[in-house]
Amino acid sequence: MSVATTPTSAVGPTLYRWWAFPFFIFLTSGFRANLCRLLRFWDLQNFLASLTRCRIEVNMRKRLFRSLIRQDMSFFDSHCVGTLASRLINDTEDLQALVSDGGTKLLTAVLNCVGGISMMVATDATMSVVGLLGIPLFLAATGHASKLSGYYGLLINDALAEGNTVATEALANIEAVQANCAESREVTKYEASQNAYRNLFSKTQFSESILNQTKQLLLQSADFLLLVLGMYRVVRGEMTLGRCLAFRSYLRKLYSGLDRLLEIYGDFHFSLQSSERYFDLVDRTPAIQDGEDEPPDRREKDGETTADPSQTELQADEKQLLGEQETKRQSSRGTDETVLEFKNVSLAFPSSALSGGQETASEARREEDDDSAGRRRRRGEVLADVSFRAGKGEIMAIVGQSGAGKSTLAKLMHRFYDPQEGAILLNGRDIRTLRLRDLRSRIGFVEQEPHLLRQSIAENIAYGLYSPRPTLLHRARLPSRSPLSSAEGRNSRMSCSSGPSCFGNLSRLDPRENELQTSAAGHGRLLASDGTASSNERQEEDDEEELEEILSAKEAESWPRELLRKTVRAAKIAHAHEFIRRLPQGYFTLCGDGAPVRLSGGQKQRIAIARALCRDPQVFVFDEATSCLDTATEAAVEATLDLLRKNQKTIFVIAHKLATTQKADFLLVLDKGCIVERGRPEEILEQPNSRYAQLFADEKPKESV
Repeated sequence: MSVATTPTSAVGPTLYRWWAFPFFIFLTSGFRANLCRLLRFWDLQNFLASLTRCRIEVNMRKRLFRSLIRQDMSFFDSHCVGTLASRLINDTEDLQALVSDGGTKLLTAVLNCVGGISMMVATDATMSVVGLLGIPLFLAATGHASKLSGYYGLLINDALAEGNTVATEALANIEAVQANCAESREVTKYEASQNAYRNLFSKTQFSESILNQTKQLLLQSADFLLLVLGMYRVVRGEMTLGRCLAFRSYLRKLYSGLDRLLEIYGDFHFSLQSSERYFDLVDRTPAIQDGEDEPPDRREKDGETTADPSQTELQADEKQLLGEQETKRQSSRGTDETVLEFKNVSLAFPSSALSGGQETASEARREEDDDSAGRRRRRGEVLADVSFRAGKGEIMAIVGQSGAGKSTLAKLMHRFYDPQEGAILLNGRDIRTLRLRDLRSRIGFVEQEPHLLRQSIAENIAYGLYSPRPTLLHRARLPSRSPLSSAEGRNSRMSCSSGPSCFGNLSRLDPRENELQTSAAGHGRLLASDGTASSNERQEEDDEEELEEILSAKEAESWPRELLRKTVRAAKIAHAHEFIRRLPQGYFTLCGDGAPVRLSGGQKQRIAIARALCRDPQVFVFDEATSCLDTATEAAVEATLDLLRKNQKTIFVIAHKLATTQKADFLLVLDKGCIVERGRPEEILEQPNSRYAQLFADEKPKESV
């Protein structure tokens, strides 16, 4: 027995002596801390928390952007783009920090406070009363500082928004800045905004520093007083040393929870202001609301009547409103031919109203003024009592001096604004009863200063019909090899619906393409109706050869064949095909802001015209669309207008150059928001004291030169 037990008893101390020293080194060295950090890197909780924060922030930005993109034009007239961009980034970051971390922090703080107080009372009730007496002082001293810190945080966001606005405005108008030698002025403005940000940040850090020092001072004071009281009771035998030290740890836990609660209070006060601004934008209802009726032409196809209840109104005064010449023109053509009609339309922007609702005597006397037509225009109105009709296959020119309200008419047609009085009818129905998507898809608009997005030229022409899936580089990059063969891939893309899987991983067809495909025959007739039959056949053969060449490009693999065909034909009619083909990548050349290829103003306008043609709308509006074109291209665009007229399109031409209005079927002359003259251009020129003749006389010396 003794022989068996001796080795066993000797092994235990021997192993202990061998492992004691390495274990001691492990505990006292930094290896354990490093190993813990390595294990924390793979902490699933931190990973899920970070993923949740990112998801919340992304969803909030998506929601805000969906709300902003659907707002009416009056909203953007009163808000800076830089400020909205700052709201989209900074406010969402502040809110996600509160939403994602606020609940966890609040729960931890409440548990610390409740647990600390409970254990303090359970340990020693007398010392608990003394320890709790310092809480009101702690809250009073640090609560105001936390609120002040949150207030400064809100001002910091405002300063960042101001800096973004200044920088965005200066960089977007860099040509005007450099042309007027205003670089130093813009730098001064931006530096002032950054100085304001720095000062506010310094005040915030100072407030937080005072807050931290105050908290530490109160905590150390309470800790010292309770430690003295506890040691006194330990000496007297009223309390053990272990209970005294335990009570001290419970007190620290309580004040740690209070510190966290005050931090949450400051963050909540700051985020509350950000949330108000965020939800004001998210919950804002646009002034321009969607209608619920079907498109007028769809109702006509179904055999339904399209008579508007207001159609019978103002029949007695129709001759006075529209003029004798236009009344004869409408009666000879028939009301069924009317496509777009303005009825007693008046518009006044909110900014024109007096601030504070006060008027001076001189302003009251100018509240109404008479124009030469004898109508009354209230002060502040951009348009007053405007009435006219435009039918199929007509070109209506709108002329007048700058600020007369010509471009405002085009904006009303698109329902960018709603008139305060009157109605606008499309095929006999009030446009306010139509869905915005249906209305705007039937009105093509070519603005005076066209805007091209940072994408390919083909995507700019087919904008709204073809939507590439965005990437980090804001550009759809196609794979080196299509997953389908060239012929099979195009055939499958033509036969499938508008699902994301039909066109690969990088692009998809917009659902509106289905509507476009159903009207392909009519659109094809529009885009191929110029010339004789034999020339059309030859032209179609050439078009097919060019189209096959374009389709053979790698970038064209994701495009629907029919849509790309319409894109090319629209560019040809707009006389943009020639210069597009000369670009490095043709129709797939990147253009827009920051693109390597810069386009002239005339080239941009021709692309904008092609964009309007590609949609095949019912009404075309050209707002100074030929102002940047040379003489030859302008003549070609006028030929395009004739082609559109032959295809029964309604065309509005807004122009300062009166030479472009000579081919119009009807002419409106605007002055101070009122129609002062109407009729055929040659007839108005012969009228005595004609405003149109005066404008033409002012331009005639320039043309002769």
